[in-house]
Amino acid sequence: MPEPDVVYVGPDKVDGSERRYLKAVDLVVEVSSQSTRRLDLVRKRALYERFGVPEYWFVDLDADRVAIYRHDGKSYGDPSVVFRGDVLESPHLPGLAVAVEFVLGPPSGR
Repeated sequence: MPEPDVVYVGPDKVDGSERRYLKAVDLVVEVSSQSTRRLDLVRKRALYERFGVPEYWFVDLDADRVAIYRHDGKSYGDPSVVFRGDVLESPHLPGLAVAVEFVLGPPSGR
């Protein structure tokens, strides 16, 4: 069972019962590390794709960018890539706007 770094589940995806069961995930975020890079980009990505997670963000600290994979109902296509100075927005999460700078943290080497 994968353990993503960040998971977002919208209010419409949480069962209203007392136990609060999750029905589905809206967004998964993985942050790169040398030890998990291949796992995150290959195995976990394929798993999220298979289960129809609408959006998967790979925060690539080494390349100083975020790759955004969006599910088209069948699979993830090529990722959109955003860099420092850009803003992350999602058609699946209306109203969300996050500066890439905030997600990546301070530039490396400083």
